[in-house]
Amino acid sequence: MKLNLTIIAFWFTFNGFAQVNCDLTLQTTIENFNVYHHNPSGATMYKAKMAIDADGSPRAYGPNNTGLDWTANAGYPGNWWGVVTDSNGDPIIQGPGDPYPGMYVSTTSLVNSAYGVTNPLRYTNSETVPFFVLPSAVVSLGGIRIGDVGYVYNTQTGQGCFAIYADAGPSGKLGEGSIYLAQQIGINSNPRTGGTSLGIIDYIIFPYSGYGQGTIPTIAQIDSIGNAKLAELGGFAVTQCLEPNPGDFIPPTTQISVPANWDTTNFVVNFSDLDNTNGSGIEKSFYSVSDYFAGEWRANNNKGFFNDNFNTTSINNEWTVSTGTWFINSNHKLEQSDESLSNTNIYAPLTQNLSNRYLYHWKASMSGSGSNRRAGFHFFADQPDSSNRGNSYFVWFRLNDQKIQIYKVINNSWGTSPVKDTTYSFVAGQEYDFKVIYDRITGIIRGHKKQVLRFIRFF
Repeated sequence: MKLNLTIIAFWFTFNGFAQVNCDLTLQTTIENFNVYHHNPSGATMYKAKMAIDADGSPRAYGPNNTGLDWTANAGYPGNWWGVVTDSNGDPIIQGPGDPYPGMYVSTTSLVNSAYGVTNPLRYTNSETVPFFVLPSAVVSLGGIRIGDVGYVYNTQTGQGCFAIYADAGPSGKLGEGSIYLAQQIGINSNPRTGGTSLGIIDYIIFPYSGYGQGTIPTIAQIDSIGNAKLAELGGFAVTQCLEPNPGDFIPPTTQISVPANWDTTNFVVNFSDLDNTNGSGIEKSFYSVSDYFAGEWRANNNKGFFNDNFNTTSINNEWTVSTGTWFINSNHKLEQSDESLSNTNIYAPLTQNLSNRYLYHWKASMSGSGSNRRAGFHFFADQPDSSNRGNSYFVWFRLNDQKIQIYKVINNSWGTSPVKDTTYSFVAGQEYDFKVIYDRITGIIRGHKKQVLRFIRFF
């Protein structure tokens, strides 16, 4: 038997989790908040407060303060700037066929040109669309047009959301978002009493990234563009560029010495990891040993390694199908296609008492037509064929609920709630790169998406 060997090395630094270039140029300062130009990408970036903009909601404003926001924020008799007016300068009142009869028609800068000026559906609805507001002092810097996509991140809650530039604000004000956007990032979304005056919200705007005037994109379209643009900047870790001490974003280097030819006997492989000078240091190194046999790259699960590239037409016999319809599709991905089942299960054995820490790394996507689409991963399971795998740790990815969760399964029961619940904007059909690290001595579980830390849990 001839064996060839490959070693895959992973490392995690203390502060940096993705390769990000924080080359910024200060462009202007508004309300003591600095606005930067991200030189490698052209993105506009700033950290600011968040006021709540109700504009575009069909119930944003009405007579005698009956709307979500104070009527005065849309104007006053003789000078209405936030609602549609008739030829006499009076606000148009919604009729019986409109979303909220008796309320004014609230406007936004970004419109859906398929609808007329007096139709409430023409404007970007603050209650259903994640959008942010930009003052002319930022737009005039260049590189931004109406409808462009951005990423908005709450540095206190760790919640982020892709959004669009859909409304204009006063030139001397900075930091404003829609009701829907505020809800997604953990900010009080009440237009009258909500928002935050603290400079804890990161705004990153991707240049010329939207559809432009006349089109209001769907959330799925916003997320698709946003994910692609953010990846070009190095991922979610780019928000660290707005921190006073942005951390270490230069990845370590790995050198591996392996035999040049096929080897049929035991041999030694040496590898070393080095961080850059004055870097944050390397917290932990991981390695994976795979062998090529019978047309597949696999690993010795008795020694704590596991690998499957699914590059054949049939599932390897290391796997056991318990429930569900599992197969290797034409793209060499393991797929489960039965949407009628709520608890599908395929499992494989792995010895996990030879090291203190284990790294589980895989790529996956979620799609389908249901309203409760999700996927999960049990590890350290002692009864893999049980309904909830006996005793295990369980990482759960919810497409419809937009959540990443961790459960601790005891005696085949999840308990009443997850031990960790993190919001994440998943996009149907998009492939994600996941890494879960478990320390069986300390009980710490850390989850990463494209090298960016997404959650940490102590047991």
